[in-house]
Amino acid sequence: MEFGVSYTIGSQPGRPFQAGFAAALEEIQFAEEFGMTTVQLSSQHFEENGILPSPFVACSFLAAHTKKIRIGPGILLFPLGYNPIHVAEDGAVFDILSNGRLNFAMGQGFRAEEFAGFGIERKERRPRTREGAEIIRKLWTEDHVNYDGRFWQLSDVTLRPKPLQKPNPPIWISGENEPAVRLAGRVGDGWFADPKQTLAIIRRNAKAFHEEYATAGRDPERAEIGIWREFYVSDTDEKAWEEAGKGMREEFAKYLSWSHLVDDEGNIIPPDRTDLLDDIVRDRFVCGGPEHCIEALKEYKEIGITHFVAHIQFVGMPSELVRKSMRILMEQVAPHV
Repeated sequence: MEFGVSYTIGSQPGRPFQAGFAAALEEIQFAEEFGMTTVQLSSQHFEENGILPSPFVACSFLAAHTKKIRIGPGILLFPLGYNPIHVAEDGAVFDILSNGRLNFAMGQGFRAEEFAGFGIERKERRPRTREGAEIIRKLWTEDHVNYDGRFWQLSDVTLRPKPLQKPNPPIWISGENEPAVRLAGRVGDGWFADPKQTLAIIRRNAKAFHEEYATAGRDPERAEIGIWREFYVSDTDEKAWEEAGKGMREEFAKYLSWSHLVDDEGNIIPPDRTDLLDDIVRDRFVCGGPEHCIEALKEYKEIGITHFVAHIQFVGMPSELVRKSMRILMEQVAPHV
């Protein structure tokens, strides 16, 4: 299992966007020094806290200030007006300039206000993602690409320059329900699981991903499952919850308000059920001392997670605590899993 970090960068009380991004850069450089292999930047549009909407721009800045860590959007909300040719071009140039460090993750999006803002029908999100992933892969790996789809038609298109990574930078596709996960297995190199699902759902979806990957005749050696998961490790269980518990609860209060949390059966948890937040947070986050985190991560490894992408920085959390958690993760936890 490889370890990385994920970031959702926006404005926080007392810390505007620019200051938050500068702090994130220093933390990512620290993560690189301690052997973390991946950083994924989330994106949103029209979000009230100004969460960055242009992940490739931000990723390019990070690449210029790092040397080894793999970098990519996590996720690029592809159906929201993106053209697959432009994305393939941006990805190829980024991969070359970063010396082969692109880890590309794309997904369907879910917030109604984002689709309304871009004038895109929400019901089109899955077929747009499928066509986009197919076209991007073709442009990265083939010359004289032809494609006749519902949304895009290409006739004898050759992308230049091609990415540095061969046959292509890994394409992770995010998905929550089984049809979306099977889409990742059919057209992606990996499935990128989001932080909101229970372990029971992740276990079922991992099985579905591998079934679809095999059915599609894909190389099993390239199959990857990454997971973005809220994570915090400290000296003891009690200290971990004291340092990170409040920020973790605020993180999921937002998802609950968006009707974006589900139970083990995939049923939406009503947004007024704030009484369930504490139990949800303790069930779905990895938070505690080293021993607790080792046992929790062993379960993720058993499910088949190949990349644990830890979201460690929560609203109001000082950078010194973020770095402390990264250090304990890589020195005391990672070697055991």
